[in-house]
Amino acid sequence: MKPRLFGSVSVQGVVFASATAVAMGASATACNFDSAGSDLFGASMGTGGSTSGAGGHGGSSVSSPAASSGSSVSSSDATASSAASSSASSTSSGGCVPSPESCNGFDDDCNGVVDDVMMACNTGKPGVCGGGKIICMGMQPFCVSATQASPELCNGLDDDCNGQVDDLGQACMTGQQGACSAGTLACSGNQQVCNASAVPSPETCNGIDDDCNGQVDDLGQACVTGLLGVCSAGKLACNGNQQVCNATAAPVAETCNGLDDDCNGIVDDVLTCATGLMGACSIGAGSCVQGMLVCTPPSPSMETCNGVDDDCNGQVDDLPRSESVNGYLGVTVTNLTFNNGMSYTTVKPGDIIPLSFDYTIYEGGACGARDQIQIGFSPSPPQVCAYDGNPGCAPGTSGKYMGAIFAPMATGPHPISVDRTAYGSCISQWQDANLPTIGMVCVVP
Repeated sequence: MKPRLFGSVSVQGVVFASATAVAMGASATACNFDSAGSDLFGASMGTGGSTSGAGGHGGSSVSSPAASSGSSVSSSDATASSAASSSASSTSSGGCVPSPESCNGFDDDCNGVVDDVMMACNTGKPGVCGGGKIICMGMQPFCVSATQASPELCNGLDDDCNGQVDDLGQACMTGQQGACSAGTLACSGNQQVCNASAVPSPETCNGIDDDCNGQVDDLGQACVTGLLGVCSAGKLACNGNQQVCNATAAPVAETCNGLDDDCNGIVDDVLTCATGLMGACSIGAGSCVQGMLVCTPPSPSMETCNGVDDDCNGQVDDLPRSESVNGYLGVTVTNLTFNNGMSYTTVKPGDIIPLSFDYTIYEGGACGARDQIQIGFSPSPPQVCAYDGNPGCAPGTSGKYMGAIFAPMATGPHPISVDRTAYGSCISQWQDANLPTIGMVCVVP
């Protein structure tokens, strides 16, 4: 008969070839059968073995090293199983008697496969990696994981063998806005969900949409600006990383509404109002009476050279003028008109002032004497000789002057003076004192 051989074992891709008990250096006994089917054991085939008095497999002991996972399987079970098998063989009347398989190089369970222990064990690893099975390597039992680590699923198991069940943990997008958009995958039952990494919180000036409403740094809370009237109410806003209180209303013209519209600290102090009149009378003093505006206009005043319609007649700087000049001068001047079609004008210093007027000159002395009409700005010398000739005797000579004069260089009102002379040379000097005026010019800067 042939001796039993240790079977080949493959563990995680490594194949361990079988060898005879003698080649492994272990003590083993050949199993022979006689003609009656008895199990006969011969002498020891190993160098260190001994022959059992009862026949059987011999007294060898298998000691297993610690498994790579940190767990170890004692060979005492294998030794006990072998002894039991030997005892069974020695008392049986014939054939192979099955016994629990152990790592001993024999087919203990008589299934034709050597050392196929196939016993469940615990590797000591967490999760699904903890369940294992015993395999034999060189007659030593090892506990090898039956399941390898894999990506975590929502199945109530620790698939990735990290000691935590259903801990997905991958980054995901929640579909929400702002700080609530980033999330982490988690399990809800057997379903994957994306849990937000942040919950809505009060908005701060940090460049982030903290309250998850889709708007960054939109504080919007009510605040007090420290201003007066309607300008006191405000809303918080961000200026960089600083909070500021912006007024919700700007100062406006005061009205009779029980509010301080112009933010000056006084309610309904309507200082000015529109009267509907002209010139300086168009703006009046306002007051509120039982919620109604009462507008009091100013009184018209004498016209002055100030660019304002002081007398509220709709004409600016229309200073008083003489429609005619009579008396011993024997001159009448009417219809003074400037180029603007008015009887007054406002000019800049040194401007040319086109004008026209009608005149009549009467003989004041002997008939046939030579006379002149000159105009200008007294006390400056006369500028224009409006008439130079012999008016003859009464009723005299009439005509129309059309020409121009130069505005004085000094600002302010300047009356246009008229004088009748008989010097024989016009535009020389004023002949009379207290000259009458035929119009007014306002010189402005």
